[in-house]
Amino acid sequence: MRKLIFIVLINAFALSFIHFTLARDGKGKPSAPARQPVTFSHKLHAEAGLKCARCHAKAEAEEQAGIPAAAECAQCHRKFESDSALLRTLGEYEKSGKAIPWARIYDLPDFVFFSHQAHLRAKADCATCHGPVETRELLWREKDVSMKACVACHKERGASTACNYCHELNK
Repeated sequence: MRKLIFIVLINAFALSFIHFTLARDGKGKPSAPARQPVTFSHKLHAEAGLKCARCHAKAEAEEQAGIPAAAECAQCHRKFESDSALLRTLGEYEKSGKAIPWARIYDLPDFVFFSHQAHLRAKADCATCHGPVETRELLWREKDVSMKACVACHKERGASTACNYCHELNK
């Protein structure tokens, strides 16, 4: 029993230390708009009637939301334009087979497990964590994704705040 209490206390201390270290250096806090390798407007795409799941199809069925390959973007854009700088850029990525090197906006530490699928099932829509991206030309981290903010959201919604819900504890 003492060993179990000791392990729980060590894990709690480690998680607290990591949390306060991350909070001190500003990770998770709102940021400036991210510079991206390809101009992309969520607002323009939303105004065209596209829903989040059109491009982030994995969010409803998997842990990660996913980002479409350049070929998918190009395929859609070819329906509306025959030649543009954007289409040429997408074509270059498509031909090279390389992924577009998007700048991550929300990047959680490796020790945090986050499931888009679980959050969507719990009726936390995209805007809950990402803000109203459908109104944005450029995106930035506008919502705090620190441990403090996530725990507050879990409490507000009646979700579990047990450590092992989002973190793997030592066995």
